[in-house]
Amino acid sequence: MRSCKTLCAPFAAAVLTVFAAAQAGGVAHIQAPALVKAKAHSQATAEFTVAVQSGFHIQSNHPKLEYLIPSSITLTPAKNVSLAKVVWPAAQEHKFGFSADPLAVFAGTVKVEATLATGAPG
Repeated sequence: MRSCKTLCAPFAAAVLTVFAAAQAGGVAHIQAPALVKAKAHSQATAEFTVAVQSGFHIQSNHPKLEYLIPSSITLTPAKNVSLAKVVWPAAQEHKFGFSADPLAVFAGTVKVEATLATGAPG
């Protein structure tokens, strides 16, 4: 059985989807890990860092209003690698003039964990 399977390819196509109607494009930038290793038929966790420009925010992965588009991470895994789960941190509650209730947003630096599963033959 192979001792390690390199999982760097899944991160080459990592995409952070951040939509916010009132914000200019390019306010959030994602940094993927350079390399993640895992044994065949196991799981590995990769941490992504999302940097939101000062003075801006992005919607959480579970926005409070139906019409707001959630933030998400989409991966294109390498052969025999799948995305098992994505874990976002707790969102910040922030009050905006257009909403009676506070909204769930991310600002500053956000760490997002993605668990990858390998199914490569050993």
